[in-house]
Amino acid sequence: MQVNVGLFGATPGVLAGTAGGILDVPVSLVTNGTSVSAVSNDLVYDSAVLEVQTVQGSPDCTIDGGLAASKQIVARVAALNGSMKRLRVGLFGADNQSALSDGNLYQCRFVLALSAAGVTTLDNQAQASSPQGAPVNAIGADGSVTIGGTGPVLALGTGTASAGGMVDITASLSSNGAQLSAISTDIRFDSTRVEVAGGAAPDCTVDESIGETSVFDKEIVAAVRDGDEPDVQILRVGIVSRQNNDVLPDIGTPLPVFRCRFQLGAGSGDVVLEHTADASDPSGLDVGLGSLPGTISVE
Repeated sequence: MQVNVGLFGATPGVLAGTAGGILDVPVSLVTNGTSVSAVSNDLVYDSAVLEVQTVQGSPDCTIDGGLAASKQIVARVAALNGSMKRLRVGLFGADNQSALSDGNLYQCRFVLALSAAGVTTLDNQAQASSPQGAPVNAIGADGSVTIGGTGPVLALGTGTASAGGMVDITASLSSNGAQLSAISTDIRFDSTRVEVAGGAAPDCTVDESIGETSVFDKEIVAAVRDGDEPDVQILRVGIVSRQNNDVLPDIGTPLPVFRCRFQLGAGSGDVVLEHTADASDPSGLDVGLGSLPGTISVE
């Protein structure tokens, strides 16, 4: 009997996203009564259309909450021919061979290119093993991604500084027709290379075009916390209003919404500021918000 380690969205194998947006790709297991304790998937994709989002250089793949106590995942990306790449993900128990149940295994986050359109395929090759370590006949259900028009995107800018110097990074919002009244983002950075100026009171300011002196009356909330990995910190920034749920202006070009100041430490090479953004509409409903990273270049 075959087991199926496939890409299952609301409709099995069919996913949808918007150009410039975020796409969460869920992977699920159907055992058909076969005992399985570990699985792996090779997802082959066109990086000119979509790319795996990374967290401090590692693929942003998250194990299902029901498996987190007993299983682990490892993931890495390899270049193939041309723009094709392979995301390899393994799920296993480091100290156990307990059997997996039917259902969600993990999901990996991709970023769709701003120029992406039409339909692209995620080719999926799967392997599985039994609690005794024997190979299990497995198939991988492929996935297709239908890409619609460009969704809203929050992009971090670029800056240049010498070691020990200060640099301002601006975040700009492209609403692309979406009704957004509040936004937030978690900016991840290597604290051995860069720090947020202001320490416990981050030096971040809302752009005056949407700030408290404007008709939009938005304010900024910012805080720094430790990440889940050593030397990783997260700067969380929110743009909200205590007085209204007015929609942020959609001016047809990227709108500066806030800037934060960073202090560059020692070391050479660019510092990449990855982030994960969220937004809500005037009714308080979540709206998908794409995120483009920023870069600090070292003089």
